[in-house]
Amino acid sequence: MNTTSPTSATPIVLSVLLPAYQEAENLRVILPRILAALSTLSVVSEVLVVDTVTPLDATREICAQLGVRWLPRRGGNTFGDAYRTGIAGAGG
Repeated sequence: MNTTSPTSATPIVLSVLLPAYQEAENLRVILPRILAALSTLSVVSEVLVVDTVTPLDATREICAQLGVRWLPRRGGNTFGDAYRTGIAGAGG
């Protein structure tokens, strides 16, 4: 896989942000596809899944299994809160 994990020596060039609300089953399908597409790029990238404030399904566990970052929303459970949380947590 050409996509490398971020380290202090390799700055992230591309962040993919996915807001999630009870999307565990869909993430099982789409995350491997996103990771495969990213692996074809010559950039350091990351995938962030922004879940609800309090987890409602297995989203966190799926992210851990697939090696993507999971973040709980801050400020509330709206779509805007998800994006603000993701932008604040993104490295790219």
